[in-house]
Amino acid sequence: FSNIVAISGARYYKITEKLNDYFDIVFAFDKEDSNRYNFEYSPLIYATNIQMPPLSDKLKNDLFYLGMAKDRYDALIELFEKATNEGLKCDFTIVGVPEEKRKHQNVIKYSPVSYDVAIKGMENAKCIVDIIQGNSTGLTIKNCEALMFGRKLLTSNQHVRNVEFYHPENICVYTPEVSIKQFIDTPFVPYTSDEKEYFSPKRLYKKIENLLNSNKNT
Repeated sequence: FSNIVAISGARYYKITEKLNDYFDIVFAFDKEDSNRYNFEYSPLIYATNIQMPPLSDKLKNDLFYLGMAKDRYDALIELFEKATNEGLKCDFTIVGVPEEKRKHQNVIKYSPVSYDVAIKGMENAKCIVDIIQGNSTGLTIKNCEALMFGRKLLTSNQHVRNVEFYHPENICVYTPEVSIKQFIDTPFVPYTSDEKEYFSPKRLYKKIENLLNSNKNT
């Protein structure tokens, strides 16, 4: 599962509880889902050979967001308005918003774009915004991108504090009381090569190998 079980095809077809009977291993990227359904836990996998310019004051924008509105549109608008009131520059693309509900249309974009455009947006921004949907606790692709591209992360997911690559200088759990500008202005701590392995496919493959070997021995 690379999304929460609650909005998955397995849930729609009412087969979630049957999966462990048909597969040797089922992974959930959300720890609460893994506990609830007795799945194994694994974060998303993400690998890239893209090299981005280092984070610096020369970058055009402070905050970057690209994603579907889902149930987080109001929260995204609140964050956007707070950031702009603090004098920060935002590059926001929010997809799936009815035309009559679109706010700040002179600044916020509402049409889908390719991932190549997203890469350019992250290349020109200091920080990636991650507002999670529903009750999810899993680390989204925006966490992967921030880690691999050397960008800051402003997220509503408090569970990110528990991961091994967490640095308060780089990752801020957003609340309305947070000074976004102060977080952006805090010097960035470069991630180590070991920290960048967190979402590595090799890490998942190794876990699969260990689990299969363990099952053979029991």
